[in-house]
Amino acid sequence: MDEPTDLLSFGENIQIDEEARIHFKDIIKWGKFVAITAFILVVLVTFLVYLATEQPGSALSSSGSDTLAGWIIIAICIIPEAILLYRFSVVCDNALATEDMVSLNRGLKALKVFFIISGIFGLIICFFTAISSLMR
Repeated sequence: MDEPTDLLSFGENIQIDEEARIHFKDIIKWGKFVAITAFILVVLVTFLVYLATEQPGSALSSSGSDTLAGWIIIAICIIPEAILLYRFSVVCDNALATEDMVSLNRGLKALKVFFIISGIFGLIICFFTAISSLMR
């Protein structure tokens, strides 16, 4: 009796069929779109918060430095995630074009780190939301 072959072996002999290639291309396009959109929105919102805090008589002018500092901290958390997502998209796109398994693994590692960081930030947000709702 033949032993079943491991379809998810970690050797260099993994081959990506056409259906998987189509799915990868779709994920790569969405990854680039989300990463670039995140960059643009972070810059735009940071600029708008800065303008709102500098406007005399606005609601944010009295607590402007706190609001701006808070948003900059949030932006500092968002930008590395966007960089990782963009890196995944670019590296995997090049890997699929050149059929380089090492580059594909490097891109997937960037995606793994992206998900880990996103999960940690999500848990932190859930924790603080639960704490703030219990404090009311």
